[in-house]
Amino acid sequence: MEPGTKRQILNAAKDEFARVGFSGARMDSIAKRAGVNKAMIHYYFSTKEQLYESVIERLSEEIHASDSLVDSIIQMDLPVQDRLNAILYFFVKQHFQCFDEDMIRIIHWEKLEKGTFSSFPARLMMGMGKLTILIKEGIAKNVFETRYPELVVMQFVSGLLFYLNTTSTASIKHVLPEYQWDAFYEFLKTSVFKMLAVAEKVPELSPIPEGLIQMIDQFLSQNKIEIPEGSP
Repeated sequence: MEPGTKRQILNAAKDEFARVGFSGARMDSIAKRAGVNKAMIHYYFSTKEQLYESVIERLSEEIHASDSLVDSIIQMDLPVQDRLNAILYFFVKQHFQCFDEDMIRIIHWEKLEKGTFSSFPARLMMGMGKLTILIKEGIAKNVFETRYPELVVMQFVSGLLFYLNTTSTASIKHVLPEYQWDAFYEFLKTSVFKMLAVAEKVPELSPIPEGLIQMIDQFLSQNKIEIPEGSP
């Protein structure tokens, strides 16, 4: 873990880069947000580019931790539909409990500025890409049926991120009701498996093993993600 002052600087820099992008970010503003002087920033980071790279690396590390858990679920000795269901459960619960608006904004800025770290959005989607591999495994086993596995994943991801993006905007809250993560998981799970139904027959799902739920909850807890009030 970074020393306290370095962590303050990285948090302030993440806020600043999310707000105005790399080009618009100013070291003076970051120093003010962090409650330090510019000399202290340069003690840890010699340039703005190095500071930005450190912010991106930190976000990538968080994503990598999620990828490791997804890999563990994929390798479990469970039917393919139950592994897919467990990953959907994890993604929905994780995104609701630790939705990082700053990360999403930085991704948008990366696209607008076509920055040095433009591969970062692709890194974010690697875990989601593993859903496609799992769906293709189910197709090969005649458990799923679709000509467009990538589009099934895209619909799941876009539905989740669009909802979280819009409900985080005050002007939209009066249009969309707020759902708990578990209700949204049930909705997306039903949608995904209907799209994958063979001859319109949705595959039967077993309850997610209690041990796997505990593994997911432990992962979220270790990453200091607070469970919203009212969640089960």
